[in-house]
Order: sequence, then C-alpha cells, then structure tokens
Amino acid sequence: MCKTAIPWLVIFLLAFSLQVLAGNDVKGSRDHPLTGRFTGSWIASYKSVDFDEYTFIQGKVDKVGENVKKLEGKVTQIFYLAENRFSPLQMYRNFKLKLEKSGFVPAFECAKIQCGSRFYQAYPKFRQVALRQNHGRYLAGKIVNSGKAVYVSILCGLLGQGANIGHPGCQVSIIEIKGMSFTMVDAKNMAQSIKKTGSVSVYGIYFDSGEARLKPKSLATLSEISKLLKSHKDLRIILVGHTDNQGDFDFNVALSKNRAEAVKEALTKSQGVDADRLRTWGAGMTAPIASNTNEKGRALNRRVELVAE
Repeated sequence: MCKTAIPWLVIFLLAFSLQVLAGNDVKGSRDHPLTGRFTGSWIASYKSVDFDEYTFIQGKVDKVGENVKKLEGKVTQIFYLAENRFSPLQMYRNFKLKLEKSGFVPAFECAKIQCGSRFYQAYPKFRQVALRQNHGRYLAGKIVNSGKAVYVSILCGLLGQGANIGHPGCQVSIIEIKGMSFTMVDAKNMAQSIKKTGSVSVYGIYFDSGEARLKPKSLATLSEISKLLKSHKDLRIILVGHTDNQGDFDFNVALSKNRAEAVKEALTKSQGVDADRLRTWGAGMTAPIASNTNEKGRALNRRVELVAE
C-alpha cells in the first residue's frame, strides 16, 4: 500500500451515535425487506433518501475511480451493530444467504486487502469509524425486483473505536434504480405562483446533457405555458435558463441562454405565442435553489424559470 493511502485499520462506514444503546434501534429506522436483519443486532444509524446518487463499488479498487459505478435512485443505508459474541463473518454470511434467496446476483466479493488498496477511500461514508484490521468483508451485486434493478452492497467488520468497541458491524446499502420525477405545473398553478412570487420554476422541459435541442416529450409543458400566456393577455415573461454547477462556468451560461432561446422558439413556432411577449436570459449556475452536491439537488437546479416582467 502506498504511504499516502489510508491504512486498512481505518474503514469508512456509516455514522452512528456513540450514545446508541445495545439493542435499541435509532428512531425512524427500519429493516429493508430484501436484506432483513441478523438476529442479535440493532440499527445504530439509518438514512433513506427518495432520490440520490451512490458510488457503487463493483470490483477491486487500487486506483481512484477504478471499478466504481455511479447509481441514481432511492438510496437506503443501514448500519447494524451486533452483540460481541457474534463475528463479522457470521453477520456477513447471514446477509448473503438472505440475499441469495431473493435472487441476488453477486458482482464482486472480497475480504481484507483483497478489496484493493484504495477501496475504503472510494467507499461511501458519512463519518469516519475505525474497524479493526483484517476483519473487512464486502459483497456487491444486483437483484431484479418486479422488473426494476436493485443494487445491494454489504460491508462488515469489527468495530475498533467508540463506545461499542469490539462489536461486529455491517453497513447495508440498497439502491433502487429510478429516475428523478417531477409533478408538472399546469397553467393555473403557474399563474398562481407568478401572482404570488413573480416567477415559477418549470420542469418537464427536457434536453440532452450539454445540448439545447428540445426533446419531443417537452410538448405537454410547452402547451401549459402557452395556455398561461393565452389566458393572461397582458402577461410578458422572461424565460430564464438555469443549469447545475457541473462543467465550465462560461459554457453553462451560454447553454442556459440557448435553452431559453429554444423554449422561446418552440412557443412562437408551434404554440402560436407572440414573440414580443417573450424575453430570454441565461443564468447558468448562478441561482441554485438546491445543493449541487448531490443529483437530487442538481436536478432541481436544471430548470427553466418564467419571470414576469
């Protein structure tokens, strides 16, 4: 292992409160039906997000970015601790057996240093939690559940610090693949928002990544914008394009302006809106409404805003 790599003594796992008492699940937590629970364990930390991204390790990691896959969907992370009369291997094997009964197809399995010298740098974490050396075991794979892909990873080890030192622990991560969905704002709701705040953020206008050509599935939203303008004859709006913070600043500003222009062109040519009632602007990444640190936030920031003049 190179000298700059994090020692194998330190494994990055899901955070848990040092005040958690043995046998008590943290408030609001629950087991996932695909993975179940090892008897004699409790949930020390829990997080479930309806849409986020997750770095899924599917092979040995000896260099940054090797054998990792970016997944998006519902992400559930559960950290279990067990009584110290059990071993990490015992917990690991029980989770594996449960998964196999659900049709789990393994993609990668490793133990200790076989996982790679940079495995724990790549592994998703909340806080640093140390596990004792030579106890780490990792399993990753996929289940097709009701026609949808569900990725699962299990990382088990023996706790090396904190109030529960010596206890075996496993982080269970379940990623249910799905796209980001938005509820389309109709003409009536657009009008209400503009009356109340002077603007409305519109989703349902689609472009390929890095492109300013409208996709056909944008038609329903364009039609609602047209209805808004036709029912409010005196309304003039500025079409403001917004992007997330991925990529070059100048490129994003130009892209957002070009996307606003594309919306204006579609409204005038296919929806019969008077071009004089529309103005365009490109804000790029300068006006986020959510954090750009995760895909859920970035998806919210990629939008077209209607601003009343």
